[in-house]
Amino acid sequence: MVICFSDNTQYFPVLGVNIISIIGCFAVIITFLTLRDSQTYSLRLVFYIAITDFIKSISFCIPCHMLENNILINFSAFLARASAVITCLWAVAISNALYQIVINNVEKFEKFHKRWIIILIILIALNIGLMFINVYTSVDTLCTFNLTPLGNYLRIGTIYAPEWLFLIYSILAYYKVQKKIRNLTLTETKAHSIKRLFVFSIATFITYLPMSIIRIVEMFYNDCIINEAYLFAFCIYSLAGLLNALAYFWAFNLHMIWKKKTIIVSIPLRASEVSSINLLYHSLAK
Repeated sequence: MVICFSDNTQYFPVLGVNIISIIGCFAVIITFLTLRDSQTYSLRLVFYIAITDFIKSISFCIPCHMLENNILINFSAFLARASAVITCLWAVAISNALYQIVINNVEKFEKFHKRWIIILIILIALNIGLMFINVYTSVDTLCTFNLTPLGNYLRIGTIYAPEWLFLIYSILAYYKVQKKIRNLTLTETKAHSIKRLFVFSIATFITYLPMSIIRIVEMFYNDCIINEAYLFAFCIYSLAGLLNALAYFWAFNLHMIWKKKTIIVSIPLRASEVSSINLLYHSLAK
């Protein structure tokens, strides 16, 4: 591994952007808990993401290059890795919820939500298990997988590959939903609400991609240019909490306008279209 920066040179930019991210996450959490009458299912998923981003940002603020206790290193790495993959899980859950509403006319999400909870428990259990096989260490200022072949395989298999798969699913879901809503008589506000929530979900993954690409390149080619690119990409990755907060308030403001001004009326459409519109309204605006 090529060392091009001192630990402090890397740590303080990362610390700064994560403090900003923590503030953004905290704003979302407080807003959601305060405005209880606006807690739709999709916005509740955004709230879950804010919590996991909050935990992830705190873990990145820990100066792992100063830690010598393996238990603390393992715990910090667990927080970072588990919160990152759980954030992706809730982001894809948003895409799936919108897909189920528009494509499959689903109104009740209890069954789907239970499935996400089961996956969540499995992911947490797997990440806890990794703490006991000695794969975590301090790399630069972070607690993460070590740079052995096993550590690299785990990094790709448990972090980057799921992120790419979730992104592909979200893009495909968005394409199918867009194709469907073109044939529905939706108000402009409702159509924009769907797009905004999808943009939020996809934007979550986009912040992850530069770092995942650079990390993979770094396995085969490593010099100071790659290190500089990685530091920049990691700062983008760390700003996910702030970007998610901006996306939340973007969607939330539109939702409030919609809630105040939209009145459900009877529209002479085919039964399937009426069903889709009503379910869309109740799932996103109630």
